[in-house]
Amino acid sequence: TTPQVLLAIAAAEPKTKPYVRMYASRIIQRADELRQVFAAYLALYAYGVGAGAKGQKLPNSLKKGLADAFAKFSPAQLMKYDSSVRPTFRDVLRMIDRGKDRALPQALYKYLVTGELTDPSALPEVAARKALAAKSTLDDEARSLIKSSHATWEVVLSQFGNSREAWGAVLPSMGYMALLRNLRNFIEAGMDLAPIAARLSDRDEVLRSRQLPFRFYSAHEAISSAPKRNAALLRALDDALSHSVAALPRLPGVTVIASDNSGSMGSKLSAKSTVSYANAA
Repeated sequence: TTPQVLLAIAAAEPKTKPYVRMYASRIIQRADELRQVFAAYLALYAYGVGAGAKGQKLPNSLKKGLADAFAKFSPAQLMKYDSSVRPTFRDVLRMIDRGKDRALPQALYKYLVTGELTDPSALPEVAARKALAAKSTLDDEARSLIKSSHATWEVVLSQFGNSREAWGAVLPSMGYMALLRNLRNFIEAGMDLAPIAARLSDRDEVLRSRQLPFRFYSAHEAISSAPKRNAALLRALDDALSHSVAALPRLPGVTVIASDNSGSMGSKLSAKSTVSYANAA
């Protein structure tokens, strides 16, 4: 979130305001970052939480930058990161001047702000998602709707249960990091692991994923302790870690890497992680 917070700070600083619109759509590379930038500005300058906050309104430069960034994303990308947790896309869009900076097509704007789908033909992904939500069985129609709506694995699994069939339906559309985080689930569901291992160890896939090396260590540890160990997946993770390390930027001269050994390094990387800072180091 560091780039998003810095963009919010730049929007409040007189010397950097003129550049905010120019860089906003380059900094905001994923749809949820629209909400992150907006949340950062509210916390720092609008709600009075941050030091020196003065109840400042959203600057025009940031409004226009957010409008430009909105236009980058497809309905499927916006749906993926739509949430009831505030600030929502609705909150952000209501702060943008649609008369001057129309961020989205009218049908999509209305759906995100009001939840109404007045023209299904204008938003086929949204219409497919609504049709999918009405399904109670994972039949051929549901599989087709999963594909056409670009439904995430979280949506599919919550609706149809943690089964081999549900994972099989959503697997083709899963991103690399999602694969990495669900290896134990694949094993427990009895999935065919050979194509998953092949994708995990593919050098080009690893480089596109931009995962740091410790992510592969974390996944390796997770499935090493699973009741059903899978040698092919363990080898794939070992290969992927090697690819990720080889891709790290090289500095000229001699580089020394020193690991902190203080007590705080025993802390976990996050609330749900089993990997410590010391493990990552």
